[in-house]
Amino acid sequence: MASLNLHRRTNIAGRSLIIIFSFLLLVVLVSLPFLFQIEIPIPSQTRSIDHRIAPFFSSSVQYWNEEIQNWATEYGLDPNLIATVMQIESCGDPKVISNAGAMGLFQVMPFHFSYEDDPFDPSTNALRGLSYLSHSMNLAGQDTNLGLAGYNGGVGVIQWSPDQWYDETKRYVYWGSRILEDANADLAQSSAYDEWFASYGYWMCENARNQLGLLP
Repeated sequence: MASLNLHRRTNIAGRSLIIIFSFLLLVVLVSLPFLFQIEIPIPSQTRSIDHRIAPFFSSSVQYWNEEIQNWATEYGLDPNLIATVMQIESCGDPKVISNAGAMGLFQVMPFHFSYEDDPFDPSTNALRGLSYLSHSMNLAGQDTNLGLAGYNGGVGVIQWSPDQWYDETKRYVYWGSRILEDANADLAQSSAYDEWFASYGYWMCENARNQLGLLP
């Protein structure tokens, strides 16, 4: 009987030691990060930020905002510069053709395309047009006036005195530089844009809205 009681006490003591040891182990594991200043990483939440072009651009140009942001990154250009050029060239109409034969969003002349290109595909038109705009800006030392002149009149005019520019190029730089200045000043409205719209833009933007299926 005494031997049996001793055996029972031994079993109880053994189980007690196991419980105590498990508890101490748990305390140690919980305390480790604090004892050794271990930083436990917490997954961060990313927040997408919408960098929009200036709000005064026409709805038919605003329609392309997401693409403009992507193109700005791809071609190393100011989004508002891209929006300004699109505004003046096509008002965001991807199917427009000028009297001179320029085509699409950025009014790219036919000789800039390969025979495999679809000039009216927005991405293809951007590739040809914005590559040329980026090239013009680089040759112009990032001078906006000269870069716009080079885009409109050909990069050769960058070396000319402004009074030697074609009349169309002079008008292009006049409108484009002022609209871009207002855009980068974060203006909600632009007198330069309003002036351009009244002079040249109304019907072009009306056609663009119809092409894109936008409400007036």
